Amino acid sequence: MFHWNGSSMHEPGFPLMVAPQRPDTSRGYAVVGRDLCFVEADTVFTRLHGADALAGRMYAEALPDFAPAIEPLLHHVIASGKSLAEVALQRPDGTSLSLNLHPLQSRSGLVLAVELTVQRIVDQSSNSFHVGAALPSMNSERTRALLNTVVAHAPIGFAFVDTDFRYVYINTMLAKLNGRPVEAHIGRTARELFPHAAETWEPLWRQVLATGNPVLDMEFTGGQAGQLRFWQISYYPVRADDASILGIGVIVQEITERHQAEAERSQLFAREQAARQSAEEARTLLEGLLANAPVGISFFDTALRYTGISANLAAMNGFPREAHLGRTPHEMANYAPPLIGSTMQQVLRTGQPEMIEVSHTTPQQPQQQGHWVVSFYPLLRADGSVIGIGGVRISIGEQKRAEQRQELLAEASRLLASSFDYEQTLDLVGKLIVPELADFCCVDLLTDDGEIKLVAVAHTQLEQIPHIRSLRQRFPITTTMQHGVAAVIRTGASELLTQAELPAPPPEQQDTGEASIGEQLNIHAVLTVPLLTRNQVIG
Repeated sequence: MFHWNGSSMHEPGFPLMVAPQRPDTSRGYAVVGRDLCFVEADTVFTRLHGADALAGRMYAEALPDFAPAIEPLLHHVIASGKSLAEVALQRPDGTSLSLNLHPLQSRSGLVLAVELTVQRIVDQSSNSFHVGAALPSMNSERTRALLNTVVAHAPIGFAFVDTDFRYVYINTMLAKLNGRPVEAHIGRTARELFPHAAETWEPLWRQVLATGNPVLDMEFTGGQAGQLRFWQISYYPVRADDASILGIGVIVQEITERHQAEAERSQLFAREQAARQSAEEARTLLEGLLANAPVGISFFDTALRYTGISANLAAMNGFPREAHLGRTPHEMANYAPPLIGSTMQQVLRTGQPEMIEVSHTTPQQPQQQGHWVVSFYPLLRADGSVIGIGGVRISIGEQKRAEQRQELLAEASRLLASSFDYEQTLDLVGKLIVPELADFCCVDLLTDDGEIKLVAVAHTQLEQIPHIRSLRQRFPITTTMQHGVAAVIRTGASELLTQAELPAPPPEQQDTGEASIGEQLNIHAVLTVPLLTRNQVIG
């Protein structure tokens, strides 16, 4: 609060200095919280103020001679977040001090406390003076001029109203905010000048007069829509030496920029929250895609380490999805051809998408060659730089098999047309089927006398062909057999037998103790189809 000594508006024994100054090297340090309670104070600070221990004590109670002048400054620093430097003060014993006030702020900009540093001042000019010594009367022109020197150019609006709410003093900044010259305020009440605003101000001023307590950090808004301005206003009781209240000190600080900054922070926070929510939704969608996509999807960083992979592609590699993360395709899918790795490197280097076809076996199906179209594309930042690559793998096995069937039929037609010797032609067809469709193939025909004759044999291992012919000679197929060639010739229907369904060897072979033909040839399944001509089964 401000102190009024009856003749001049200053702090008794605590004047403001206006003179060239040189600080002493002895500096005191203290921290005051938002509630104006000392958090800490070193011995130099305490000694320079002529006080006892300060930590844990309220400023007004610990330093009553200094509080009337310093507390408004503390409130200003807390409200504005701005430092005050080289505030020149004088102790009752005539010692001059230089005080600096600096806000201690949180990351969000909230002032949590004020740091105070104080030094003793050594005067270097005989022209130094102080308000208390030089101002004989509040009504003198010199008093007003010196007060204006102190507060007219301060970054805050300041006024003093008496108990009838008449303006006794107002600085230029606050007069400008009110839209009237300084002289238009003096001696007139707030209600005369601003009847509408007085409806808000006067109840608060009466509260200060009634309670003796300040009303701090009230916010007011003015201006037109789209050009709103914001102010923070505090009201303090101004007391005489006998503690009676002489009037009210008004401090006004414009905080429009702070409001705008807070609004911008709120907008940034809202955008950040929206972006975070959008990113979370995107992650959820991506996770659903990776878990359920019918195609293989993968993502890699610039070191070609997995950052994501779909469930079916991970299963193809033979490892869980999580095991891939941070590992390279060479570590997790070393079965893949080198073309895949070189294509990924090319996409990283050029920033252009690439598409290739690959064929290979996998740990999931080691006995069957698969066929895929694989595309790789760059993952780009907003500035266009590459941060990784994505890959999509689509199986084209059915398409390849259809192409192979078409090629097989075309080749079979060509072979069948190349010779009139049917046994030679059938031998060529058997060789065409192997190895494209089967490991080995036998072609049997029904002779005119009703016997079943082996006319062609093909095998991936040529040395097995004589062995197969030998087994068929030793254990010929008869038309009475229940499965296999005999059954298909009788019924005209195809037959598929798995290894477990293969018939037992004939009695004559069982008598020899010899393994069955299926066991000797390591047969896993046998597909038998009829040869038809003019709707008649011929083999």
